[in-house]
Amino acid sequence: MPNTPFDSIHQKSLRALIGKVLPDARAPHIAEAVAAGYGYRTHKTFLAAIRAVEAGGPAPTLDFDVDRLISRLHELGEDVGSQDQALRFLLGVMSDGPRSGPPTDPDAPDEALARRCLRAGLAFAKAGQWRDAGAVLSKAMAAAPAGMKEQVAAALEAAAPHSDAAAANLAFALLSADGIPRDVGRARALFEPVAASGGTELRGYAHNWLGHIAAGRFGGCRTPAAALSHFEQAARAGHGEAAFNAGLMHDEGTGVRSSDKKACDFYRLGVELGHVPSMTNLAVKTMKHDPRAAMDLCERAAEAGDGKAAALLQALTEAGMAIAVEDGLAPEEDGDMPPPVRVVPSGIGRPRAIADALREGMRAPPKEAEEIAAYMLGFGSWRELARAAKKTRADPPDEECGPEEVRRRRAYQAHMLALCVDMGPAAAAIAVEALLPTARTPLPVLDAPTLARMQAASYLHADAQGGEDLNGEDECEHGPFDEDGDPADVLDMLTEMLGPGPKRDPLGLMDSLRCRHPIQPGVWLGMMEEHLGWAFSDVDEDAELDADQVAVAVGSGRRRVPVLMSAVAYIPGDLRDEHVARLKAHIGTAYPAGAVLMFNKPVGWLPEQGPGGLLYGGLLWWDKAWSDFVLRPGGGLDDALAQRGRDLAHPNARTVAAFGFVGAGGLLHSLAAYLDGLEPDEADVRFLRSASGWLMPQVTPL
Repeated sequence: MPNTPFDSIHQKSLRALIGKVLPDARAPHIAEAVAAGYGYRTHKTFLAAIRAVEAGGPAPTLDFDVDRLISRLHELGEDVGSQDQALRFLLGVMSDGPRSGPPTDPDAPDEALARRCLRAGLAFAKAGQWRDAGAVLSKAMAAAPAGMKEQVAAALEAAAPHSDAAAANLAFALLSADGIPRDVGRARALFEPVAASGGTELRGYAHNWLGHIAAGRFGGCRTPAAALSHFEQAARAGHGEAAFNAGLMHDEGTGVRSSDKKACDFYRLGVELGHVPSMTNLAVKTMKHDPRAAMDLCERAAEAGDGKAAALLQALTEAGMAIAVEDGLAPEEDGDMPPPVRVVPSGIGRPRAIADALREGMRAPPKEAEEIAAYMLGFGSWRELARAAKKTRADPPDEECGPEEVRRRRAYQAHMLALCVDMGPAAAAIAVEALLPTARTPLPVLDAPTLARMQAASYLHADAQGGEDLNGEDECEHGPFDEDGDPADVLDMLTEMLGPGPKRDPLGLMDSLRCRHPIQPGVWLGMMEEHLGWAFSDVDEDAELDADQVAVAVGSGRRRVPVLMSAVAYIPGDLRDEHVARLKAHIGTAYPAGAVLMFNKPVGWLPEQGPGGLLYGGLLWWDKAWSDFVLRPGGGLDDALAQRGRDLAHPNARTVAAFGFVGAGGLLHSLAAYLDGLEPDEADVRFLRSASGWLMPQVTPL
């Protein structure tokens, strides 16, 4: 075997492996046999040759020979017996050294490696070495092409009762439905004992996936409290993604009462574990308390490729925000931030009323609300403001100032509020007009109509992830309202949609409704028929409402499936998208026989190197389960149905190889342009990357 590594580490690994298969063999005899396998008469001369090579000498030309090794064991009186074949399989895997040629994608299927690992795993199992069997079979599953997955899964099934690694990897394969049918119940049954008694790393891995199952990611009943419990246990076992998920659930109050403190604790744990989205969320949560640390977190996350962090960092940079170590937030001298305006109040009463309004209207914790009020008045802390109000002569209120001074004050107050609370500039301006921080009267208040107008203003500048437009520029898409429309119209529309029921607040819907365009079924269906092989009947190009039926997809055997289109942007696997979760629940009831749910904003996944890519199609409701599907040429409805069980939350190069096509990037560019009413050569299309790597286009005219 010419590729066998020739070094002390590898020969020790060979000796340890033989010792596991032949536990009764004497260690000196094993060492002599390994030397014989390399062509040396004694172990002593073999070690001398290794030392010479490791000191820089030329490597010997002799190749490793398994037959010589086994023959030497027989000569020394060791009973190989029934383990002869096991030794040959395992030594064959161990002796296959580094490959020649250019490096390959580690995620790409490798049937030869998978078969070697499968044989080695079976040999370990036969020898009763279950831990090693589980590890090698797991490697076989990762390397196996789709046609070999079921064979490896059968071997993992046999090893699962004895190996936590085998059980966990089989459970993941059953969830991902990559080459084998999805079986969520069996996956849960495999993960539960690993979560209860496995090693620390595997325990965290199992709890994390149990959390996703409980959260309804793979269909079935959603139990948020159970999901949170699993995520928290996984986080404590050192799983970074689980720490982020637990923090997010505490942040949003899913399955538990909302708690900023607990959310930050878990985000902080995620940061310690190296989880990039945790860095971004912790930065947003702590910006007003520790701006320097928050900026550092944003920089780390942006360098790691987090699009949200990059957008936040750019917004803060463009705003001219600098960090004053002792005085809190301070502007850069040459930045675009409004000039700082410090207004000393005549007492602590009005600042406290502002803090109360922020606490009651925006659910800010009491201490945070006080600090925000202080920042808006130009102070670095509430303590500093209180000291100035007591010992310094008060500045005149707005009523005694000229229009230019009032505008200067309001601009700075709105800017500071936007930075502290993470909202768009239009929403912050509406809040300041209601609070009037430096006026004498009226009493500051953020009532329901004001909050709705603020949310509507933020909505008009929503970013590609459904959040706020942090830098206030028109780079983001607009919803189904004119750019200069009255935000109050949005409140009227939502109030009419929700009806007159008691305590019906439109803010909840506005928070989750993330429209990117009026739906444009004509653009989508035309592209799918012309380029991707789909066939439709009963097309309704005038459909306007969210999740309207826009067509019926026609497949083989006269199969007909309703096609619905949502106006929201959707990232596959986004557990935070409560709006899409509600749509899925409604569609599951209204269309029990099946349906296709598409999204009006195109989304794609493109590898950093190499051709091809994925064009996300949407969600398929079939056989009482939801799954993702991608669009590709010649596919049509039959191809989408063939993909059921597919989970596209975390695509990779293997996913592109199996389901992508060359030209996906160009089609994504063209589709984004057409949806904005532009020709492809008239559009500047840039992409925002989600944490899972999915790209969402942002279009501006050239």
